[in-house]
Amino acid sequence: MRWNFKSSRITLFLEKEESLAPVQAEPILSVAPSGVAKLPGRVIAALLAFAFVATIPFLGLSEFSTRGEAREAIVAQQMQVSGDWILPLAYNELLPSKPPLFHWLVAICSAPFGEVNEFAARLPSALCAIFVLALFLFCLRTTFDSKQATLFATVLLLSFEWARASVSARVDMVHASFLACGLLVSFIALERPRLGLWLFATVLFALAALGKGPVAIALPAAILSIWAIRTSDERCKQLLRIAACLGGALLLTLLWYGEAYVKAPQAFVERFWSENVARFAGTMSDTPHDHSALYLLTMFFLGLLPWSGYLLWLQRKNWRSTWRECRSNWPLTPPIVRFSVYAVTIVFLFYCIPSSKRGVYLLAAYPFAALIFTALLQSKISELAVRRCLCIGVLALMLFQGVIGPVFVAPRGSERPLAEVLSKERHGTQRIYSFGFEFYGAAFYSKSLFLRLEDAFAPQRRVPRAGDLIVC
Repeated sequence: MRWNFKSSRITLFLEKEESLAPVQAEPILSVAPSGVAKLPGRVIAALLAFAFVATIPFLGLSEFSTRGEAREAIVAQQMQVSGDWILPLAYNELLPSKPPLFHWLVAICSAPFGEVNEFAARLPSALCAIFVLALFLFCLRTTFDSKQATLFATVLLLSFEWARASVSARVDMVHASFLACGLLVSFIALERPRLGLWLFATVLFALAALGKGPVAIALPAAILSIWAIRTSDERCKQLLRIAACLGGALLLTLLWYGEAYVKAPQAFVERFWSENVARFAGTMSDTPHDHSALYLLTMFFLGLLPWSGYLLWLQRKNWRSTWRECRSNWPLTPPIVRFSVYAVTIVFLFYCIPSSKRGVYLLAAYPFAALIFTALLQSKISELAVRRCLCIGVLALMLFQGVIGPVFVAPRGSERPLAEVLSKERHGTQRIYSFGFEFYGAAFYSKSLFLRLEDAFAPQRRVPRAGDLIVC
């Protein structure tokens, strides 16, 4: 066989040039043309079914083993007992520290059972977590394909903090769910202005504010305003729309705040100031959860495990080149991914301001963090691997909630045995006082409002009588 040296050399040169040519990356969350949906409805239904199986069936198997769950359940319990749905009393006969949306939902979910129990108390958090997934998948159905949607759902459902909060009887998931959904709907309304979208966002922000307070108005104001100023050509119009949306949400929220103020003016104002203004300014007398910004960043990283660790491991050697590539491609990045970066960054910086810091405060940023992870990981993991991760993760959650939690974790912290002893020892109108520790679980299971002995001799408090029980 005779070889033509020149032609073979040219051929080799061309092959070398082709091998050196940059491989075209998979498009990051590209929008389907003409608004045609890329995500089949059956994929959305399957992912929501996975979310349902991972959260709902085992909610009632574990007794309350943390102080926070029982504390919130007591408020809903007192709603049912007293019939007061505006300002029910909490532990130590004090006003609740948070607005009543979560407690309303728990009381409604408890109606079929006739009383508040573990399943009903945790159900609102689980339903809100599923609602977030459903709304994000539906709103981004022209952006996601099947692989991207599955990866997004897997990252969100299996992130440690999100998975933990979605099966907890706490106000955080309810607040964060409506806040994250409000931000997503507002982003879409800024891109495609429609009155219906703005009205929907107004309701979502009002519900978020009724879940945890005015932070659900202030935080979206910062995120949406900065986004509009940085990206929009019609800044004034966009800012006016944002102001109208959040102003409407504030007015809806004031319906409850006004009723609460009329019911107990002084006590409500003191509670509102302590939980919102003093906590944010760091002037509270006890300053709970006093931590640094580094602590909050660490908790965010741990809350996003295993995905934060996986991404860090992937970029362990070339993180500088990845950072330069992200910076150079920033103008070409889809708007929803850029908005997610803004949302996550501003939520984190916002909660760096108060001295009180907890990882769960960042919960509203998790759906947007999942979007960022989806954009970063979609070219590094196959669709089959994503599906396997989702199945294995859901099975692990079911194992923990169905076996490990009820058998090994909850019994260690449950105060039901103490409640049973107190129910036997208590007679007639005996009051129960706690000393040195708040026994929220025992108060819930004994269906009694414990009083704190430390506060018993304060003005307008009940002084202990002979025969009253003291738990310490």
